[in-house]
Amino acid sequence: AGFPCKSLSLIGKGAGVSWNCECGHTYNPLDLPPDRRFICPECGCESENRNETPSSLVVYVLKAIELYHPNLVILENVANLLSAKFKPLFNQITREIASYGYNVYAEKLNARDYGSVQNRNRVIIVCVKKTIDNGRFKFPKPFAERRNLQEILEDCTEVFADTNASVVIDGKVPPYIRPAICKEIGNLVESEKDTYILPCKSGWSDHVIGINSCPTLRASNSTCLVMQKVNLDGKQRYYIKKMTAKERWLATGYSVEDYEKVAKITSITQLCHQTGNSISVEMLVEVFRSIYTALPHLFINMKITSLFMGIGAFEKAL
Repeated sequence: AGFPCKSLSLIGKGAGVSWNCECGHTYNPLDLPPDRRFICPECGCESENRNETPSSLVVYVLKAIELYHPNLVILENVANLLSAKFKPLFNQITREIASYGYNVYAEKLNARDYGSVQNRNRVIIVCVKKTIDNGRFKFPKPFAERRNLQEILEDCTEVFADTNASVVIDGKVPPYIRPAICKEIGNLVESEKDTYILPCKSGWSDHVIGINSCPTLRASNSTCLVMQKVNLDGKQRYYIKKMTAKERWLATGYSVEDYEKVAKITSITQLCHQTGNSISVEMLVEVFRSIYTALPHLFINMKITSLFMGIGAFEKAL
């Protein structure tokens, strides 16, 4: 399961998993015993007319674990779940799962370390029923070598057809970012960094350009900038552009075929939005591989329930 990160992420409102009763009282349902969570501790009301944050769907995930007690549970969320603000919430979640008879393993992983071209940190929580756990599970070790972002970018030679310019900036690059790019163009094209952060007094997180890796894709913003390197007639050219929806899907670990199927029925805006909500398929593959290495018997005749999976990264990886 992947409960929504909107109320936990750095760009969210930070409301966590709070519920707001119609009486006006706000409380954290995880502070209460499971059988008392749907009763407001202030007014005793059991009404369903309460406001629940998106991230509080974890309450229902925990209920499903309690009811069905599967052999294996895998949860994911943003790295901010381990921040000082939300670490108590993380502890509440993992303690409750442990109380249902599980050994709980948790780690912050970066997709970039596991074959992905995207720099994307996520907290992965693996829970194995104590009665069948052999204690051999370990999270995967980072790869020695990393893939390069340039591998997945679409051909762009045509943009240099009518110009001798060494650098071309795509017209779709937002105007508020363009001046910063022009000012830093020399340093940018000479940089060997994974990502280049443009000086920006306003603190806009959009001022990041991918060179060898893709900046973290965000659902709230379809603008993700990269610098594509092209060698034409022995001369190095640079194309600074907004990533296409297709490139975003490839950077998340999906295939061209996956993208083309979904693109037939989904708008470009939604295609971009979905990658910002997804998890790296490559990273999940390595997590599954580590589980299989430690506990291969769990994969025999397995039955799967997926909760809140978005565009199916868990299923694709499995």
